[in-house]
Amino acid sequence: MLSASYSYGAIVTGCQATLGSNTIYYVRDGSILFNGVPQYRNDNFTNRYTLSQVYCYGGLGNGQGSCYIKGYSGPGDDFGTLVSFSTSPTDCPIDDYAPFALLVLAGIGSFSLTRFKFKNIRLSRFY
Repeated sequence: MLSASYSYGAIVTGCQATLGSNTIYYVRDGSILFNGVPQYRNDNFTNRYTLSQVYCYGGLGNGQGSCYIKGYSGPGDDFGTLVSFSTSPTDCPIDDYAPFALLVLAGIGSFSLTRFKFKNIRLSRFY
């Protein structure tokens, strides 16, 4: 049921219950499609995470109705929203601002080097 990729953390997909819910069901019900969308299992409210337990959360698909949650052992069925997430913060990709931040740091470094007076340095200090 729970594969190694879930226990060690990775970017995976799941089905978030109705809009506004903080519950994500992550166990895919095999290759079953319900009305053309992937089906996820709800085994008596297990096989799920809350939004406070996940990282790198992002929407996939076309919003509500892009996946289906099949209730087993009691809970009802529901359409949901296909999402991607990770259970580990180290799996999150570097954000889009990293190249910009590196460019800014390089600019500050080169400005500092051009303003530094090298004439006061003697090579004898480095031997």
